[in-house]
Amino acid sequence: MGLLVSRLGAVSALLFGLHGTLALGADVFSPGDLSRAHAALQGINKCGSCHPQGGQLAAGSCLECHTDIGARARTGKGLHGTMPKPELNTCWTCHHEHQGREFTPIDWGRGGMQGFDHRRTGWPLNGKHASQDCGNCHETRRMVDKAVIKRASEQSSRKTFLGLSTACSDCHFDEHRAQVGQLCRNCHTEQGWKPAPGFDHDHDSAFPLLGKHEEVECSGCHPPLEDKSTPADLFPRPVRKTHPQLVGIDHQTCDQCHKDPHKGEFGESCDSCHTEKGWKIIGGTQTDRAFHRTTRFPLRGKHMRVDCKACHGGKDGQLARLKGLAFGSCNDCHADAHLDQLGSGKRGRGPDCDSCHTEVGFFESMKFTLARHDKTDYPLAGAHRAVPCLSCHKDDNSLRQKIPAATVRELKSKGRPFLFSLARFHFPSNTKRCETCHRDEHAGQFPPGPDGCLACHKLTSFKDLNFDHDRDTDFRLTGKHASTACGSCHRPEQIQGTTAARYRPMAQQTCAECHRDVHVGQLADASRKQTACERCHGTSTFKPAEHFKHQPPFTPFLLDGAHGRAACRSCHPPVSVDTGVTAAYYKPLPATCASCHVDVHKGEFRRMVR
Repeated sequence: MGLLVSRLGAVSALLFGLHGTLALGADVFSPGDLSRAHAALQGINKCGSCHPQGGQLAAGSCLECHTDIGARARTGKGLHGTMPKPELNTCWTCHHEHQGREFTPIDWGRGGMQGFDHRRTGWPLNGKHASQDCGNCHETRRMVDKAVIKRASEQSSRKTFLGLSTACSDCHFDEHRAQVGQLCRNCHTEQGWKPAPGFDHDHDSAFPLLGKHEEVECSGCHPPLEDKSTPADLFPRPVRKTHPQLVGIDHQTCDQCHKDPHKGEFGESCDSCHTEKGWKIIGGTQTDRAFHRTTRFPLRGKHMRVDCKACHGGKDGQLARLKGLAFGSCNDCHADAHLDQLGSGKRGRGPDCDSCHTEVGFFESMKFTLARHDKTDYPLAGAHRAVPCLSCHKDDNSLRQKIPAATVRELKSKGRPFLFSLARFHFPSNTKRCETCHRDEHAGQFPPGPDGCLACHKLTSFKDLNFDHDRDTDFRLTGKHASTACGSCHRPEQIQGTTAARYRPMAQQTCAECHRDVHVGQLADASRKQTACERCHGTSTFKPAEHFKHQPPFTPFLLDGAHGRAACRSCHPPVSVDTGVTAAYYKPLPATCASCHVDVHKGEFRRMVR
């Protein structure tokens, strides 16, 4: 045993003597201490990490560590993605090092960080954004990029300006509490939350403001609601605990907002006498409305509120037309609100509106149900049955070009409402293919097959799988592998400009591709130049090595007698082989008694050894 310890001491001295000499040289030749962010690279034995072959700093060395910067440079995103290539290859122009531990290795220019020209990132700061402190936006809780979040969690002391989104909802709390969607820019600008110049109550709501309604304060119709569901520690936090009610406000009849001073004596149709111009301005249309019930077109629902001249004419002194008006179909009076997407109706002039809508209101009383949708070319199954209609049938502004100019002029001349739906019903791609509506979360790693996404996923949920790792791959999951989280092997990477879990191609199916060789090459096969872990270990557990037996053919040294009871580390002690790495010593080991044991007989029986 004494001889073994002596030999191990010599090996340790050989492994670490040179390291000590180089470390001493670092204090002599280093031009100065590295910043705190790069302190782990201090020392002349690590200079090559940034200075290949002792030369100048190379941008490639920087990007080997700063992979998030490299990804943006390759995809043309952010500040580094818009830099000219020569400037991108000279990192040291903006990032100085060897200036001391407390030096921040970022040169922001004369104006400092707060004076940085944010336009260079591709996201100019306008309006209220321009007056914000950098730290208000660039903080860990606002990050959405998974790769950047992972890197920030692994290096908590590292400050990063990456990983933010430009979507309003990723930085600001939705003050409308999901009542009107998340496209804030449709109504608001960066100049301030109020007013909302993009919102027009007449065109963007189902209740145009006419007459006296224009003078009413918003809160008069949209009462404040107390938010009792948002957690107090939510980030980003709401500005106010209350929010105005924007949806679910009944406005079909006047008495839903106004008290009836007549106590029901004249019915519920206030507009038969009154108008929005003022309560005391009497329209005198009650007789006209009652008369219409005797015609072949009795007025119901929304038609009760239509101005007579909108159907019969008579504007600007012209003679009103009372007979000969077509009314057999909705499209005799109404333009095709769906712009020829839903086919021709009974008279070949647009769809049959009354197959889906009623006179109560265009949106208020829809007759198109899930059962009706199941009879279309795309029956709704699984989770699709709970998806809001507008999530698939989104507004397509290109449809505006299909609105006939003649129809616009006619509506304006007759004073009729300008009502067109821009929802898309005809899709240019095959709606039976998932990729028509859904983004490829796997970034092209799985070419679309005949079953598409359904080869692995079910319609009930994206995480509800048909996929079986043992059946559908060449790598069966046994032992510990079966309980390992998918993300442990399939880690997120930058693939085709987006972050996605890596599935194809995966590395060769050898232990060394995923696991560190804890034996540091001592047991490596000379022909394969790597350790054949499966020769001794199975997948059930690393310890004990279920296939290994301390006998031939694994080892020529059979354990018998007292050797069979000795602890492994008695003969295979741990040895430091690198900074922070230790391994049990296996090869080369002597096999003679004298190599491990002290001769208590002091050589007296040496002559008996043959």
